[in-house]
Amino acid sequence: MKKIKNYSEAIERLNKLVTEIESGELTVDDLTSKVKDAKELVAFCSKQLRETESELNDSLEELQ
Repeated sequence: MKKIKNYSEAIERLNKLVTEIESGELTVDDLTSKVKDAKELVAFCSKQLRETESELNDSLEELQ
């Protein structure tokens, strides 16, 4: 899997993978690979969301 640049790209790639997985037309080997890629994308998105939430909370605390 190529390097993920940002959240939007990760979501786009994740949506594509989900569509491919749901098609039911993948071989077992391809399915395994796609699920692994999806897992990495979900982890990346979760990390990005946690970091964004932390930055927002920090900014809000500074305003108080």
